[in-house]
Amino acid sequence: MNAFILTGGMSRRFGSDKALAQIHGTSFTEHLFEMLSREFEQVAVVGKVRHFPNLAFVADNCSAQCPLVGIYSGLTSSVAEWNFFLSVDLPLMRTEVIHALKHQIAESLQIIVPKAGERVHPLCGFYHRSLCAPIEHALHEHRYRMMDFIASASAKTVPLNDFESAFFNVNTADAYQQLSRFI
Repeated sequence: MNAFILTGGMSRRFGSDKALAQIHGTSFTEHLFEMLSREFEQVAVVGKVRHFPNLAFVADNCSAQCPLVGIYSGLTSSVAEWNFFLSVDLPLMRTEVIHALKHQIAESLQIIVPKAGERVHPLCGFYHRSLCAPIEHALHEHRYRMMDFIASASAKTVPLNDFESAFFNVNTADAYQQLSRFI
């Protein structure tokens, strides 16, 4: 199994590139890369800009700006059947979440994503390679909404309320300031 860190967002609400934001003196990207490297055979960063020449990188060359493009880029670059995708703005992610999701992998599924509280987190989950063609079709049809795509696939949502803090999304400058209360 391989893992990919999605860094292709525009970071408009954050004010600067989230991939470069710091936690514990290191970038979100490098922090997550190290954590994922302990869990997966191969880890790569997916995005439009390569900020870290020392980290494996998959270029997200599609003109559309949406997470499905990053997932498609990762899946088409991977030989693994199952691949884990994680958004760079989830720097508090824990390996226990990954293990809980991985435990749910089954032949009948294509997507496994967590739900914490009332919120499904589509940018933290396992995606099967069989989704390459359906994602390509969705992108061609300009259907970019993650939740709509998940609803069209064989997906499982896993309740993980005990790990709600792992899903603290740092997508604004204010959220970045609040990050210190969790670390």
